[in-house]
Amino acid sequence: MSDSSTSSTETKQPEFRGGSPTSGCIILVAIIVIFGGLGVLYAFTFFYQKNAIEGFTQDAPAEIAVYEPTEAEATAVREKLSAIEASAKAGKEERFSLSATDLNTMMATYEMLEGFRGNTLVDAITERGVETRMTQAMRKLPLSGRQRHLNATFIFKPELLKRTISLRVRDIVSDVGTIPEQFISNYDTIGFYKIDPENPHIKDIVPNLSRIYVEGDQVIIETGTPAEDPELIDYK
Repeated sequence: MSDSSTSSTETKQPEFRGGSPTSGCIILVAIIVIFGGLGVLYAFTFFYQKNAIEGFTQDAPAEIAVYEPTEAEATAVREKLSAIEASAKAGKEERFSLSATDLNTMMATYEMLEGFRGNTLVDAITERGVETRMTQAMRKLPLSGRQRHLNATFIFKPELLKRTISLRVRDIVSDVGTIPEQFISNYDTIGFYKIDPENPHIKDIVPNLSRIYVEGDQVIIETGTPAEDPELIDYK
């Protein structure tokens, strides 16, 4: 995980940055799967030869800015997450939206997400999905022992499954070279981007979420009765 940060100006963070980890926490844990598991690339490195890996990775991690939200933005996100959680628990049919700014604010203001600062930033939410700038350390190369880094834009598509929440990796666009399709498809095959359905934070919430999807420049979360969908997968 990168220690880099491009912030050169001291900016006062919202006073509740280290506040209660339970306010909005249940949905927070679910939504943050959008950013994936840092270090997941370690698991895939052995599939590729040294030359292939070097073709789309770099020696140093990219510098990724840490978003600095205003106090108003941080307050709005905290209230929105709490509202989603309350609606799901009550079984209400409601519709909520999260913007790229909301997602970046979550990473900047919740201590449980501080590991994403300086290595993950949502650039935009478009019809392609959640476009996220990331730098990830890869396993050291065989023989040489050199550390390589994947500096890239990840395109994610959030999905609601029967008992959990998943994120499909639609594409990974590296700063250099071209990433093999097998490397990208392994993310979905191995299922890294889904939450354990027995996770206590979401076990009683997911049944009351009806949809999670991208619409325009927002991630939409709908609470209420889940839609009947034969294609929903029940991961165990």
